[in-house]
Amino acid sequence: MKKLLVMMLVGMMSLSIGMVSNAEEPELTATVVETYQNTRETLLEKYYPEGLETLVALEAEHETFHSQRAALREERVAVYKAEFEAFREMKLSIQSDYEAGHISKEEARTEGLLLKEDFELKKEELSTLRAEIDVIIEEKIIANNALKAQRDEYRQIIREELQKDTSDEIIIADALQEGLDLLAEHIELDYYYAGLVDAVIGE
Repeated sequence: MKKLLVMMLVGMMSLSIGMVSNAEEPELTATVVETYQNTRETLLEKYYPEGLETLVALEAEHETFHSQRAALREERVAVYKAEFEAFREMKLSIQSDYEAGHISKEEARTEGLLLKEDFELKKEELSTLRAEIDVIIEEKIIANNALKAQRDEYRQIIREELQKDTSDEIIIADALQEGLDLLAEHIELDYYYAGLVDAVIGE
C-alpha cells in the first residue's frame, strides 16, 4: 500500500526529487558546460594526463546514474497518474450505478463517503512521506554545498597558479586530483541519497 501511495507523492513533487542531485547548482547552458569540460580536460592533458581516464569513467558513471533515475521517475509518475485516474473512475462508477438504478441514493452516498475517507487517508500518508523526502533533499543540499565550497577552493588554486609567470605543475596536478576525488564523492552522494529516497518509497 505504501508503495502505491508514494506514486501520488512522486507526481506532486517529481521535479524536486528529480533535481535533488543538483540542488543549489546554478543553471548552466550547454555551451558553458562544454567549455568547462574542455578546460578541465585540457588542464588534465597538460598537467595530469594520468587523470584523464578517471575523468572519463566518472563522467560516464555520473551520466548513467542520472539517466537511470530519470527513467525511474517517469515510471513512478506514470503509476501515480494511473492511481489518480483509478480514484476518478471509482467516483464516476458510483454515480453511474446510482443513475442506472443499480444502487440506492443511500448506498451511493455511503460508497462515496468511504471513497473520500480512503482518499483523505492516502493524502495524509503522502504528506508524511513528502516530509521525509523533504528532509533528505535538504540534507543533500547541505552536502552538495560543502562539496561546492571545496570545489571552488581547488579551482582557485589552479587559477592562481596559472596566473603566475612560472606555474607549479605539482600543485596544479594535486588540485586536479582533488577535483576528481570531489567528483567521485559527488557521485557517491547521488547514490546514497537516491537510496534514502527509495527506502522511503519502499523499493
